[in-house]
Amino acid sequence: MSSPPSTNVRPHGSRRRPLLAVGVAVAVAVVAGLVATWALVGGDNDRDDDRDDARAPPSDAVEASGWEPIEAMPVATPNGAVAAWTGTEVLVFDGLHPGGVAPRVGAGYDVARNTWRVLSEMPAAVASGFQVVWAEGRLLVLGAEVGRGDEAPRSVVLAYDPAADRWTTSVAPTPAFGDPVWTNAVWGGGVLYAWLGGDSGRSGPGPDPRFFGYRPASDEWHELGVGPFGVEAPTTSVWTGDQLLAIGSSAAAEFEPASGRWLGLQDSPASFHRTPPAMRWTGSEVVVVGYDTLGVNPAGPSAAFDPATDGWRPLPEFPQRGATTDGLVVWTGRELVVVETDFDAQTRTASGLLATSYDPAGDVWGQLPEERSAPKCLPTAAEWTGSELVVLGFSDCGLALVTSAYRLRL
Repeated sequence: MSSPPSTNVRPHGSRRRPLLAVGVAVAVAVVAGLVATWALVGGDNDRDDDRDDARAPPSDAVEASGWEPIEAMPVATPNGAVAAWTGTEVLVFDGLHPGGVAPRVGAGYDVARNTWRVLSEMPAAVASGFQVVWAEGRLLVLGAEVGRGDEAPRSVVLAYDPAADRWTTSVAPTPAFGDPVWTNAVWGGGVLYAWLGGDSGRSGPGPDPRFFGYRPASDEWHELGVGPFGVEAPTTSVWTGDQLLAIGSSAAAEFEPASGRWLGLQDSPASFHRTPPAMRWTGSEVVVVGYDTLGVNPAGPSAAFDPATDGWRPLPEFPQRGATTDGLVVWTGRELVVVETDFDAQTRTASGLLATSYDPAGDVWGQLPEERSAPKCLPTAAEWTGSELVVLGFSDCGLALVTSAYRLRL
């Protein structure tokens, strides 16, 4: 097992310096050379193709008109939803399963028509914790295929074409040991980036996860090294237009596809290493919303990172609105919106939807309308569609199969 890397911290405004893991410098250097050759093939044609929740045009309005229930989903997501916005539809799947296998049926919500359709069945069952990204007109599902009899689970990419309502399958890399566990999938520059580890019997990938890049157009995988995060994968990552920024328990760094190098970042003004933060790219900054020491409340520490100046700035204190669960964070093209719910840990019941907005231009938080008639359970997915926020995937609902969904026009 490799030891944690030494961190070459980049002071504010200084020249960027490579960040290499201790004991693997030679290996990473070789990989970097291969990566540089491979990464340059894609050029700059997809510089802005992954703006997370910002694929839709910015909203011109700043005031919300209130929550509305929308057509009920044709499938239930009792274990939490995984969703993606295609530009016309919100695609949603049940994200977990008590037996460790996600259901193979999903649904698509047409925003303009306020209607749902059931999607064709996945060609393979994937283990819980699969990764989902929208890329080049297709939904990519990256995970471990299960239910193969006596055979061990294998890594697969399931690609869904909404126009044809058709799935295709391709094989992905396998870890050195254990069942495959993928984390932190990010799409950018024509490449799907993700970390792969082996199931070690605990949450997340096992020791020494590897960093990969995948080009769907050519169905090519390339290993990009171990990165600067030691024996653990980063807790969260985001694409910034031409680089990938990642934060882990021991480091914060950027990956440069053109050179294949990791570049250490100056320490942020708030520590995000204890619990996974939520990061969103605004087009000029990465806004990071951190959680408290228990990983429950989005009550600071929060900050924004500007890649142009290599500098961090602290955000104002988050306006706490009660005992809440992990917030669902989306970028609207103008504001960051955090959706929460009041949650009673003893009774395992929630109370409505709470929404808070952050305006980077004014550096101010604001409160959006509440929806107290929502199901008394936890929302698990939120997508911005260009004019409204869609919240769905209620879980922790006891024996009830809740198919409710809501939208908030901004």
